[in-house]
Parts: sequence; C-alpha cells; structure tokens
Amino acid sequence: MQISGNPHTCPQKNIQHWTKKFRKIIIENNIGKRRIQSSIELDVIIGESYNDLKNKEQILSMQRGPNILHQIIKRGLVGKSDNIAEKVQKYLDASIDRFFLAFQDPYDTKSLQLFHDIIESV
Repeated sequence: MQISGNPHTCPQKNIQHWTKKFRKIIIENNIGKRRIQSSIELDVIIGESYNDLKNKEQILSMQRGPNILHQIIKRGLVGKSDNIAEKVQKYLDASIDRFFLAFQDPYDTKSLQLFHDIIESV
C-alpha cells in the first residue's frame, strides 16, 4: 500500500500520524504484512548561491506568477544545498520512502548535480 501526500493537504508533521493510522487499519483488517510506502510530491528550486536562488525565483515568478512562487517556497524544496538537505532529512525522519520531484528547469544540469550531491550526503 502506498500513501501519497500532497504537501498542500498533508503537511510534514501529519505524515507520521497518518502512516500509523493506516498501519493500524492494515493490522486490524489482516491485509497482510505489506509495508506502507509513503511518498510526497515536491517542487525543487536549488541555487548555488543566494543570488542564483533569487534569480531562479524571479524567473519562476514571471513564468507562473507570484502566488505559485509563494506556494512553492512555502511547501517545496527551495534553497541552497544546506537548506534542502535539512528539509529532505525531515521528510526521511517522517518515514517518506519516495519523492516525486518537479525541477523548475529540468535542463539545468547544475541544479540536478547539486541535488544529487545533497542526496548522497543525507
């Protein structure tokens, strides 16, 4: 069984709570010894420096609007490497098994490499 959490409806602090509830349901209904897999979908904006990050945020704001940018900053993986590493660790601590990531510019190989380096260090 998989639980997919949308950060708009299932904030980080509630993930463990709901995972425990679903595990209890599985045990009570003798569904089997399946492991619950938790996943979350997150937008990613990563910058090498403060200026790089602000530039990417400005581009996103022009493309999709300031309200979308605000939501992504509030609920996504946005920041420099150290900030994103902390956020990823919090999700891992909350038993998230899978991440569905939406990079704002999938052709930005620097961002992909930065994220890769973060994941290797977590």
